[in-house]
This record gives sequence, structure tokens and C-alpha cells, in this order.
Amino acid sequence: MTEQPSTVTIRTAIPSVFDAGLPTLDYDLTTTPAQLYPRLVAAQQQAPIALGPFGPEVLSYELVRTVLRDSRFQIPPGLNLAVQGITSGPLWDKIVNSLLGLEGPEHQRVRGVVSKAFTPRAVERLHATIVDVIDEIVQPLSRQGHCDVV
Repeated sequence: MTEQPSTVTIRTAIPSVFDAGLPTLDYDLTTTPAQLYPRLVAAQQQAPIALGPFGPEVLSYELVRTVLRDSRFQIPPGLNLAVQGITSGPLWDKIVNSLLGLEGPEHQRVRGVVSKAFTPRAVERLHATIVDVIDEIVQPLSRQGHCDVV
């Protein structure tokens, strides 16, 4: 009779980024870039990842580029609304069903339809109109002396 080798199963907890001792970034929607920048620099000196108010955040261009190119990382549709307590209604529906909220084949299908409108040639044809619209929006703000444009 042949003896079967004994097997031992060791169960370990799955490591969690929340238990990794990472630096934390404390900010909200009213924090200015000038206020946040020193905090980012300090966090980058400690680790390549930090825990922000909405979850883990990568802190270098290279890591951001890697994450954005990796299909395993996905931003849940409507996350920016959900953190503000909006999880249903017309705005929610519009955002989660927009091109940025779609995934996989549906995203590719819609992107294929709209991509022709954003070629360099198509955008150049709209340049004068874009400048006029921006001027119309920004001109009234110029009387304030400053503003942030995103």
C-alpha cells in the first residue's frame, strides 16, 4: 500500500491596502491645488500609493499611466455623484449611460460613432466657434480678476 503525501492547507487573510500603513491624504472638493500639493509631495516621499478620502490613490505619472492602461482597474460609473449622495435620478442616468460610464463592447460601439467628431481635422474646423463660446463664457468672469477654468 502506497502512502499518500499529506497536504497542509494554510489559510491566510488576503492583504488589504488599508492595512499597509500607507500615508493618508485628507482633502475635499474645496481644497485648492496649492493647498494639496505639499501634502502630495510629502505622501510621495513615503510611498507610491496613498489613501485618499475616496480610496487608494497612485502618486506618480508612471503608476497612473499603468493603472489607466490596465483593464482590471475600473472607476465605477457615477462615482463622483455617489460620493455626493446622488445614486439615482436623471443626472445619475445621464452620467452612468454616457461614453465615460460605459464598459467593453458598448463603450467601443459608442466611441466608434463619436470618434470621427474629435479628429484633429474636425476639431480644427470648430476652432473659431470654440474660441467664441469660451470668450462668451469667460469674458463676464474677467471682471472678477481671477477664476479657475477646467
